[in-house]
Amino acid sequence: MKGSYRYTDVPEWKDESLYDVQREKMLDFLTKLPDVLSVYQVGSVGIPGISDLDLVVIFRNGCKSLKQPLDILDDEGRYVFIHNLYACSESYFREAVRYSIFSPYYCLWGRHILDEETLSSPVAEEIGFQIALEFLVQMFVNAAHTREFRLIKVRSLLLHAKGVKFDLKILGDEQCNLGIVTNKLIAHRENWFSNTSQKKDTAALFEEFYSALKQYLELKLLICPMYLPGKSAYNISKRVKLVKSDKLAYSRKGIVFPSVLSSRSDYMKKVQNRLNSFEVYCPFRSDGYGNVLKEYFDFHEKYRKYNRIHLPHYYTLSSSLKA
Repeated sequence: MKGSYRYTDVPEWKDESLYDVQREKMLDFLTKLPDVLSVYQVGSVGIPGISDLDLVVIFRNGCKSLKQPLDILDDEGRYVFIHNLYACSESYFREAVRYSIFSPYYCLWGRHILDEETLSSPVAEEIGFQIALEFLVQMFVNAAHTREFRLIKVRSLLLHAKGVKFDLKILGDEQCNLGIVTNKLIAHRENWFSNTSQKKDTAALFEEFYSALKQYLELKLLICPMYLPGKSAYNISKRVKLVKSDKLAYSRKGIVFPSVLSSRSDYMKKVQNRLNSFEVYCPFRSDGYGNVLKEYFDFHEKYRKYNRIHLPHYYTLSSSLKA
């Protein structure tokens, strides 16, 4: 029998001014790098202490930038920048925006590369559906780790709830059971700092979310397929493989530490991750998609290869399955 959940990555209240200070610190570093043309922010700070900052750096075509921007930050800076910055070459940026659902973009510094037509053009329906399904499958992968390790990354869960709501809107399923449970998570997020008594309910709410997500994907992936071109298995990371299957499920191999131990040590979390591997079984198709999705897949393959060589410390503006 699996043990009870422990909480990690628990949100701490922060003043919004911290975000301003850390944003300016990062901008000061980025704008001194050679070949940086522009810096954009995606989205805004909704709830200080839960929200993070997402910056997109636009570089001159063909240049390399091998410095990790996060290395300049102290602990407070790493609290608001919780993952790598995003980056594009100038020539890839408009296409990256066309083939993603990131929004809105605010130019913080440099040239306004995106015109109004690019910003206002809707993503093609096939691409929107594909990206939304990729994000939801990644959420299922994350939930599998949570259930096996009995560790709930609270801030991450609350952050991603709004992404789930947005994806369900794209898929036309806002009123489904997953949408109802996601709205509970969003309310949980909005009341996190004002209603401390609700925090004990996070584990039960996570289990309700996992059940609703699994049930939703089991049906949705049969009637609205997700595509992964030319593959029957897809390595999401070194220790997570997505395997084509008729049913949605997962398996794990490895050693799990007691959650009371791993919840108190980042080192133990890292060791536990290295000692475990997951296979996630998921319905998807490897062929049969049209030209719009082919262009989407071809672009992101080219874009990821470019960043691996030229901008290795930056994420691409891709879905979670392709970051």
